[in-house]
Amino acid sequence: MNIPTIGDDVITFQRLAKALGVHAATIHRWRSVGVVDRSSGERIKLRAVRLGGTWRVSTVDAERFIAALNGEPANAKPDASRSAAADAELRRLGA
Repeated sequence: MNIPTIGDDVITFQRLAKALGVHAATIHRWRSVGVVDRSSGERIKLRAVRLGGTWRVSTVDAERFIAALNGEPANAKPDASRSAAADAELRRLGA
């Protein structure tokens, strides 16, 4: 299990949903059921942890999951413009 540590940036499911423009239930479904990767046929789940009754995901795990949804290899780095836009939105939301 990937448990965020003190130095990790973590975000609640609600904030992640708002940043991605989806409903919070979608984030919960990505965690519990996952999605099927079209290229490999494997099921991909969002890695998250429940802290104090609230589900949270590290920003690193969220970025990896989103990259997988977009068909990018796990070790691929997102292009600078998308990364900068995502970082700006996460900062705006206080993550």
